[in-house]
Amino acid sequence: MELRNLNSKIVDRVLYLFKFALCDKVFQDTMINYLRLMKIKRDVTKFNMLLEKIELHLLKKSHFNFVIHNIPEYAVISSTCKSEKIGYVHIRDTLEQFGDVDTFDIIRGTVYIKFTDPSIGIYAHKTINNMLMGNQIIRTLAV
Repeated sequence: MELRNLNSKIVDRVLYLFKFALCDKVFQDTMINYLRLMKIKRDVTKFNMLLEKIELHLLKKSHFNFVIHNIPEYAVISSTCKSEKIGYVHIRDTLEQFGDVDTFDIIRGTVYIKFTDPSIGIYAHKTINNMLMGNQIIRTLAV
């Protein structure tokens, strides 16, 4: 997508969610046309706001029911007190403390999760939203 250079992180996340969302072709074509218009305008703030709205809409249409934004690339692991690259094993261990995880994926510092019981996402959101992880504050969203 030629718009990646405006904000590659959120563009990658939106394109990823398009694979899972149950959206009709008209919605997808409309959003792509809006994005092309934003490229012409080159207003990065409006472009980011539009992509965030699209991402939220796609989340509601997908099977994911919890999202964690702003995961750092490296963090200190509490059990070893050593800095390690955050990967699937670390995320799965953390998520399973809240309940059964059906599936999850990490896209550009954002984790999309499907808990078996959607109410787990609400509890996880209340527990870890705005927590400090490494040197970044994570944001969560229960969908």
